Amino acid sequence: MQVTCICFLIAAASISGVPPFNGFFSKEMIYSGALARSPIFYLGAVLGSFFTAASFLKLGHSVYFGKRNQANEKVKEAAWPMLLPMIAIACICVLFGVYNRFPLGTFIEPILKEPLPVEHVSTVLLVLTVIVLIGALLHHLVAAKVMGGGSKASDHIHHAPVLGGIYNRAEKRYFDPYNIVLWIVDKLSKLLWISDRGVDWFYSVLVVRSVFAVSNTIRKMNTGNYSFYIVWSLLGGIIVLIVMLKGL
Repeated sequence: MQVTCICFLIAAASISGVPPFNGFFSKEMIYSGALARSPIFYLGAVLGSFFTAASFLKLGHSVYFGKRNQANEKVKEAAWPMLLPMIAIACICVLFGVYNRFPLGTFIEPILKEPLPVEHVSTVLLVLTVIVLIGALLHHLVAAKVMGGGSKASDHIHHAPVLGGIYNRAEKRYFDPYNIVLWIVDKLSKLLWISDRGVDWFYSVLVVRSVFAVSNTIRKMNTGNYSFYIVWSLLGGIIVLIVMLKGL
């Protein structure tokens, strides 16, 4: 699968920040902004690049440069309808990297008030990026040899004391935005359901029972005894008279 392999290598190099592909220039912009904000953010971005390069080195080594066996003996190149989109994307990775002013001027600057300043890639950031990428490559070569294959080159990272827990949660999709939104929607729907049941209980149960209790009490007070009614009327008149006198 030579064509697929070449397209993969270009895309992997781009997303890993290898110059002169488009991912390199976009990452350099992020690195520059992160470094301007805080060295901690820049360190996080650099570590992200290292792990990204390590993961794609593992993937490319395992899929395209591993040993053939009976399971993949009959594997062949994909059909042209599938190859053309890959080739187009690979060409865009190269074009937007070599001629990076085109995507900036065509897609980004029109939505901004002022044109983006023409900035050259910082030599320091470029050197550090190259060092990180070379470090990821050396790490993969050594780890693949020690661990016994490219597919196991990142196992020690996966099972590291701190990263192991993060990887396990990531594999369980704890950090998946789709799952997070589903969890929020589920909890919100349950809360709204409880609120809806509460409103229904208030009007359908509490109000009805309260009115029934009051009406039942009033009905019991209606005994048919005229003397009882006269007493209540006199008490009502006295209360009205007291209220009127207080008003004066």
